[in-house]
Amino acid sequence: MTKRTNTVAISAMADTGCQSCLAGIKVIHQLGINQTELIPVNMKMHAANNKGITILGATILRISGKDDQGRHVETRQMTYVTDNSDKLFISREACIALRMISDNFPTIGEIDDTQQTPGTENCHNNRNNIGSVNSLDTTCICPQRKLPPPMSRNLPYPAAEDNLEKIKQFLMDYYKSSTFNTCDHQTLPLIDGPPMRLMVDPEAEPVAHHTPVPVPIHWKEEVKAGLDQDVRLGVMEPVPVGEPVTWCHRMVVCSKKNGKPRRTVDFQPLNVHASRETHHTLSPFHQARSVPNGKRKTVFDACNSYHSVPIPDCLPYTLGQISLQDGSTRLYSFRRRLYKTV
Repeated sequence: MTKRTNTVAISAMADTGCQSCLAGIKVIHQLGINQTELIPVNMKMHAANNKGITILGATILRISGKDDQGRHVETRQMTYVTDNSDKLFISREACIALRMISDNFPTIGEIDDTQQTPGTENCHNNRNNIGSVNSLDTTCICPQRKLPPPMSRNLPYPAAEDNLEKIKQFLMDYYKSSTFNTCDHQTLPLIDGPPMRLMVDPEAEPVAHHTPVPVPIHWKEEVKAGLDQDVRLGVMEPVPVGEPVTWCHRMVVCSKKNGKPRRTVDFQPLNVHASRETHHTLSPFHQARSVPNGKRKTVFDACNSYHSVPIPDCLPYTLGQISLQDGSTRLYSFRRRLYKTV
């Protein structure tokens, strides 16, 4: 559906026993969608009392909200429309995508209150809030990710060789919730600055690959774990059923020097139609040579910095596809890069 719809705040029922999202026709009307614009479906649904539910059609809804830290969480779900109710019911799958519950829900002992540490925030705390659940690890006691504090004007110890370890520990503690917070269960913050854009010829004919490159069996678990980690960080999101595919590129897994898998994407068809910006930097050798004699240079790794670059909301999506452990395929989309991929 290409028409512009309304963005409205609607009270919804989180129903973990519901297999699909269900919306009343009045809810759809609030979004500016008419019954004639619904996707025709041949679907039979039953309520918990085993009574039939009349399905008028379906549409794809973008459901979003903010967690208790003000972070935006959203998901797109195929939603079936009925005239038997005037409410919006969110399915179990949508609750997981919004990080309201974990993938393992319901699991006895999933919440462990003994893991709370003073001065830190459990990633699985406040499970009734949007975005508050880590779906894969319920024992995270990492510090809550925050923006960097103001730069300290004075060192706590004299700048001498004997105090090197003390100063190092001071910096680690001072920036533990921001710069040095590498927790992979919390959404990454965005870098300040204008969104990056993909400069592709608008007249280019999209290229879509619908068969994945096989992932070696001995790498499948590690590759899947990496994808799940990117989902938790807010870098990627699973593409829901009904998402149109335009550009679709294959993920290619190759080996690092240490034998670990490296996930890459084959963008050759896209590069043919992409214009490049000139961005020259000095080689590492010349950078090292530029350091004056007798001076020291500190180098930091900007962890996941590229994943924190914002992208325009209106950017056309570029999709990819991968093979999962069970032999099936599933699409993923990058939320913070210049493309969507799997």
